Amino acid sequence: MRRSSTARIGLGAPAAICLVAILGWLGQSASAAEKRFHVTVRDETGAALEDIVVGVRAVGKGAAAVTDAQGAATVTLDVDDTASLAVAWVDMFDLLSMPEAEVDRLVERAMSIPKLPPIEALVRLTPGPHDCNVELRYRQPRPLQGTITENGQAPGTRWDVNFPYLFFGTRIGADGQFRAVCPVGGDLLFQLYGEDSEQVPGRSVIVRVPAASIGPDGGLGVIDINPTIAATGNVTFSLTATPEQYDEVQAHIKLSYWGLVLISADGKTVMSFLSEENNRLANEPATMPVGTWYAVPGSYFCWTWTQRRIIEACLDGVDLSQSGIPRIVVTEGANLTVNIDPVAAELAIQAFFTPPPP
Repeated sequence: MRRSSTARIGLGAPAAICLVAILGWLGQSASAAEKRFHVTVRDETGAALEDIVVGVRAVGKGAAAVTDAQGAATVTLDVDDTASLAVAWVDMFDLLSMPEAEVDRLVERAMSIPKLPPIEALVRLTPGPHDCNVELRYRQPRPLQGTITENGQAPGTRWDVNFPYLFFGTRIGADGQFRAVCPVGGDLLFQLYGEDSEQVPGRSVIVRVPAASIGPDGGLGVIDINPTIAATGNVTFSLTATPEQYDEVQAHIKLSYWGLVLISADGKTVMSFLSEENNRLANEPATMPVGTWYAVPGSYFCWTWTQRRIIEACLDGVDLSQSGIPRIVVTEGANLTVNIDPVAAELAIQAFFTPPPP
């Protein structure tokens, strides 16, 4: 008998990920079972989108299919029963097995859609064969404009602004004004990065604009930040699992290079590090602002669901101290050496942010 689980991405809060499924048991045997992912792709009006490449990954395995005239595609994977999460997304061309000319046609089709693609959908897996229903929605882009100030003054730093849905940033003018295009359906998250990284390499500022503060014309108003760094310490990191071991448990699309992200306990600052080797990070020892930080291994900062969920939780004041997510306290002048197990960290994040069974 087949069981069914469902994940849905719509027009909700920009950083929200919907996880709706039946919770499996982690202690089962590692036998493989067929999981069938029935993926539907639509736009914000509900219209079906044909010829969209949808792919699914789980525990290092992946496959893709192309939607039909009803916007539907079925992706089948043989997945070990120990797997707890799968991730579905669009435009996963690397998972296709078809002639190059057909892949090129599908790439052109994807580039012709004047809408923003959906973020990844996560599906909770259960042991044994079962079917999973996933809906992914493209969204209408919306112009946004706002002004960044630093402690009430014109910014002293040349910032770029980057939104979770976009793969490129927008430079903020010398007067602090910026314009961008992004779907809006709730609170808005974005990242500020730029010349400030010369003082503390890898540092970004996170901004959340409440939905109620976004004008009907996409106006964000004046957003004041305080990027001052009072004191720093030094930290040397070592990752104690390889990318291959991490891939066996991770559940997000690879959008970036192997690395590490540190998120401040208040959710307002992010530190990003690339890996020079499997277990060594660039810019070590790292100069970090004092405070408490939570570690998200696996990739450089690129708005994966694990990074977004921890940022949102910290902004909301959620206590993560007992979550099992690696926690680092940096004091002024400290010289710390920290070992981080990416596999254990990823499993802790998945466990903490998984909703209870329906």
